[in-house]
Amino acid sequence: MIVSTTEVMRDSANMEESLVEWRRRLHMYPELSGNEVQTSEYIVSELRKMGVDASVVNERHAVVGIIKGRGTENIGVRCLRADMDALPIREANDVPYKSRSDGVMHACGHDAHVAIQLGAAALLNKYKDRFAGEIRLLFEPAEETVGGALELVNAGYMKGANAVFGLHMQPDLSAGQVEARVGAMSGYSDNLKFNVRGKSAHGAYPERGTDAIVAASNLVLALQTIVSRNASPFESAALSIGIMEGGTAGNIICGNVYMKGTLRTLSAETRELALRRINEIARGVGAAYGCECEAEVTAGYEAVICDERFVSALRGISSQMNAEYFTKEYPSLGVDSFGCLTAAAPGLYYNLGCGKTAGALPLHTDAFDIDEKCLAIGACLQTLLCFTNPL
Repeated sequence: MIVSTTEVMRDSANMEESLVEWRRRLHMYPELSGNEVQTSEYIVSELRKMGVDASVVNERHAVVGIIKGRGTENIGVRCLRADMDALPIREANDVPYKSRSDGVMHACGHDAHVAIQLGAAALLNKYKDRFAGEIRLLFEPAEETVGGALELVNAGYMKGANAVFGLHMQPDLSAGQVEARVGAMSGYSDNLKFNVRGKSAHGAYPERGTDAIVAASNLVLALQTIVSRNASPFESAALSIGIMEGGTAGNIICGNVYMKGTLRTLSAETRELALRRINEIARGVGAAYGCECEAEVTAGYEAVICDERFVSALRGISSQMNAEYFTKEYPSLGVDSFGCLTAAAPGLYYNLGCGKTAGALPLHTDAFDIDEKCLAIGACLQTLLCFTNPL
């Protein structure tokens, strides 16, 4: 091993004050997806203070830092990802580091993700004389909305990478606990839009029109059979319609209905089946009710897939750190743009315990907060993972 677990634990513990300072500074000045201007400038400034080559690399304010090893044991190219955007939530916590941006809050822990990655950067830069290869620090914008990971992939920042590591705050676990699983941690997402076009008429004379609302209502019901009758009962899938708009008055047959929804799947095979059936059902229901029905699918995030080698490494490192490792029993149909990165290189995505107390408030709530002890643990884990399975 390039460094010992004991050494990295000691060094990460010694930088706890800096980790807390970074996290609280980021928490006080959150920025929404696509607007991470000050956040990216702050990250670049802190990395350069450490002597790490870093810059803002695109219009979305993504940041990439590079650490080149000068030692002998080759680790290849290892990538670390931290997302950095906040949410449109007004913070309810009464703490010294409360958000200074009204209506904007780091309620998903991305401030902690960035702080942990800055900590890992400091450690990896300190150890750069001991390894050969390259560490790429990817700070991703807009994860909560359109995602910035794919742009980083398309720009070549995953080129040649033999591993990518990411983590997420998990308030259901306490500091000192971690959770992962081999295979899918979370699934694919696809965005669905439907336009159902009929013919408007007076509500007293329905035979003179073609009711788009009746067709759309039956389309919603028919789409549910994809999950209940087309996908295997052993495969997870969810199809939800969240928006249904149409009509102008209660006594007018509706001529056009617009619907919007989401498809979530875990396997590529089930995803392909569902997408095919969505188009078939849309056309069939439209024809059955005398309407035209167009389905439009926009691909969302890829599934997050954890490589067995790195899950095993996380389990071993956790044991050495006296951290409690849990195997996540079921994958989630929630999504994360980290899947774009695990589609480009073998990787590991794990949940890091941050709950202050039992029953801690969940993510995306106005009083979410973390036990800052998790910061040093995360920085230690991310650093040690970079040295696992060298070439």
